[in-house]
Amino acid sequence: MKKFNTMKKITSLLLVSILTTSVFAQINDPAPYCASGYNTNYNMITSMNFNGTNFAGFGPTGSFGTQIPSRYFNTTTLNPITSGQTFTLSIVFPSVQDAEPRYFAVWIDFNKNNTFEASELVMQNSNTTNAELVVFQAGASVTATKVITVPANALAGTTRMRIRRSQVEGGGNPYAPYDPNVVLTPCAGFYNGTDGNPYTSLGYNCTTDFNVTIQALSINEVSFNSNFNIFPVPAKDVLRIENFSNEKIVNLQISDILGKTVYSNVANSTIINQIDVSNLAKGIFIITIETENNKTYATKFIKE
Repeated sequence: MKKFNTMKKITSLLLVSILTTSVFAQINDPAPYCASGYNTNYNMITSMNFNGTNFAGFGPTGSFGTQIPSRYFNTTTLNPITSGQTFTLSIVFPSVQDAEPRYFAVWIDFNKNNTFEASELVMQNSNTTNAELVVFQAGASVTATKVITVPANALAGTTRMRIRRSQVEGGGNPYAPYDPNVVLTPCAGFYNGTDGNPYTSLGYNCTTDFNVTIQALSINEVSFNSNFNIFPVPAKDVLRIENFSNEKIVNLQISDILGKTVYSNVANSTIINQIDVSNLAKGIFIITIETENNKTYATKFIKE
């Protein structure tokens, strides 16, 4: 019996070890996506929270000891995101023991074409921290947080997210001052800067890929039309709303087909008679109404 219990404990420890390894397992080949260059050799990320999923498996800050194309945590499961909706991404960047400025950027391949395009750059220094990430400060770190809107036309299914932190050289000077207008590229190559000279990648980079699941936005127009009525459709200057549900409206939002919010009204009333839509561009929009009972109704309308 004692031998059986000992074997049981050993088996349990092995299972825990296997599960722990599989959660944070990584591969170094990002195909079919581009590699980030020969000089990805330095971890400079502590942890992240992606839509409620905490991930702290980046490893200790410092050199990997070898140069690799990138790190792809292909077995890590993150909470799904939904087209047309928002989610929050937070990343903790520790201080590094080098004087050169550091930059970061995040891309999500919303159209699933195996390419990180400029339009899919969702987070970076210039729209998040607006400052140089900390260096030479023992124990210091910066948490970059952003609420990201998933385009309404984002394709459902599994796609890829890339996080990159990089040291760059500006105009031939590796110690050039921090430039808030530098935009990293997802692959090896040059970066955009403001001094008229090319910015190139130097020896300290960290590129990490994750799988991201996108869910299609479910718009229950039948439910909407039984509780609310909007008119005229198409709308030109004013969109009018009738509430048949007698529930208080606590939030009303209009977004374009890319998921960008173009109108928002936080209310606490059964009556919102009309919305001025005269400044909206012509096209298709989604109106979403949230009521006091945490019910959400949505439908499409056309602005002419």
